[in-house]
This record gives sequence, C-alpha cells and structure tokens, in this order.
Amino acid sequence: METKSMTFEKSMETLKEAARRISSGEISIDEMAAVYKKGMEAADRCLSILNEVDGELAVISQKTEDLLTKEMESHDSGNTERKAETH
Repeated sequence: METKSMTFEKSMETLKEAARRISSGEISIDEMAAVYKKGMEAADRCLSILNEVDGELAVISQKTEDLLTKEMESHDSGNTERKAETH
C-alpha cells in the first residue's frame, strides 16, 4: 500500500509493527533497514495527517469564534435598543 494513501490508523499500525520487529532483534540488519524506512514513512504520514487536521480545526475554531462574536454583538445590540425604548 502506498504510504500517502494510508489512513492515520493504518499508518500507526505500520509504525507499531516496525517498532516491534526492530526491537525483537529477530531480523537481519538489511531487513531492519527496510522496516525502519517503512516505519519512518508511516511516521511522516501520521504527522502529515495530524498537521492537516490541526489546520482544519484551526479554521473551524476561528469560524466558530467569529460566529459567537457576531451573535454576542447582535445580542448586546438588541439589549441596548430595548433599554433605550423603555426609557
């Protein structure tokens, strides 16, 4: 499976498996290098996905903050108008 199309969960599984295989000491140095490379690619994919999600959450958070600010300003403005009408 190509690393760039892997989900976060699959990438984490690949990374954990690479760590397990390397730490087992049961593979040759050549296999270890290949497994390490695959594990690093999976780690890069996890980081890429996390950065992407972080960016998306920042946009959502900013939009939510903007909406809440507008809503509060609208609510405050309505209260000011009602107070003016009653005096």
